[in-house]
Amino acid sequence: PGSGDRGMRRLAGHLTAEVTAGMPETIVAYRDHQRWVREFNPVRLNAVNAPPRLRERGVYLITGGLGKIALMLAQYLARTVQAKLVLTCRSPLPSRDSWDAYEGEDLVRSKIQMVREIEAAGGEVLILRADVADPDEMETAFFRAEEVFGRVNGVIHAAAGVMGEASMRAIEDISESHCEANFRAKANGLMTLERVLRGREPDFCFLMSSLSAVLGGLGFAAYSAANIFMDLFAQDRHRTDDRTSWISVDWDSWKFSEGTEGATRNSSVSDFFMTPEQGVEVFQRILAHPHLNQVVISIGDLETRITQWIRGGAHPEGRDAETQGTLSSRPHLQTLYAEPRNGTEQYLTDLWGKLLGVEQVGIHDNFFELGGHSLLATQVILRLKAEYRVNLSLRDFFEAPTVAGLAHYIEETREMIQELQTPSDSTEEDDYEEIGL
Repeated sequence: PGSGDRGMRRLAGHLTAEVTAGMPETIVAYRDHQRWVREFNPVRLNAVNAPPRLRERGVYLITGGLGKIALMLAQYLARTVQAKLVLTCRSPLPSRDSWDAYEGEDLVRSKIQMVREIEAAGGEVLILRADVADPDEMETAFFRAEEVFGRVNGVIHAAAGVMGEASMRAIEDISESHCEANFRAKANGLMTLERVLRGREPDFCFLMSSLSAVLGGLGFAAYSAANIFMDLFAQDRHRTDDRTSWISVDWDSWKFSEGTEGATRNSSVSDFFMTPEQGVEVFQRILAHPHLNQVVISIGDLETRITQWIRGGAHPEGRDAETQGTLSSRPHLQTLYAEPRNGTEQYLTDLWGKLLGVEQVGIHDNFFELGGHSLLATQVILRLKAEYRVNLSLRDFFEAPTVAGLAHYIEETREMIQELQTPSDSTEEDDYEEIGL
């Protein structure tokens, strides 16, 4: 509506009510004065032998092609349609003539072995060094792929973002350079792909997004944002591109034998994962449905996980024992209840009890297993800063998500501050002499 229009006043009323009512939804749309909220409905995609859109001996380019998930998908394409595979990466493998004698890193040797298995399954593999965010390098990669194999029939954008411990930061601590680490591969790389694909018109462009685009995650704001961009980009292309099918898939964690790809360090989150075989099966079923443009993969019930991790259950900002009534009984945990041993631990158990609405918080109980989530963890960090004048980082919280662990951190920090504030035994004259004055 235009400025001064009656419709503008009504819209302003809707928005004012929305931001002051304390509703749990995080995504809301108003259309013709109707309020819309996003919901997810479970669907079952039927099994297929081979998706009809895959071409026998078709040419498929995979960005981030030497990642574990990318190599699993490449192996499936080789086994199913004897695909010609172009794997782009920023750090390529050693030259083929050195593979037999290579005795370097275990990770490199495992990738060499995987490429050999792909070729043994009937695929042809071309490995090209190319930064997916560099237009010139990607244009060169496509030209080389077409020169060797012919027209590219499909693209899988599997370039990974950054999810290691070093990437975990509170929103207020995120810098432009920190965001760039995630945006370059996923967002800038996607825009580069779209530019390079103009006029080439592959059958599909399959985007490997993440469930973090839906659930978020404490410390992963930049990673979540990059994946949300991918989802929205695919939706936009789905509306405007009638020649190439754009699909964005928000994957749950894949668990490999040596660890979990895409999982957070929170055990109650990383309990949700799929095996590589299950992941490949999901990939196969999605490809068989060309009308889809975004699919969310959740091992557990998604709405339950949204309620717990985003809305915070019935109390998105935590419960206060003084205002919300009686506390819930202590849930069944693997750890036995242990009482606080000092004042700091007592303060923390009382704080957690009020925020989580749980009685008898033990000093060894895991915050997240008690029902904690990102909003409440942020509150704990802020209250500890106000009460004890300590700056607790997200990494510190993940390292010690128990009352005993946080109390130990607080006491160590306070002792360190006290030592720094204690005057030296040396005189002012001694100090001058020591530094050469």
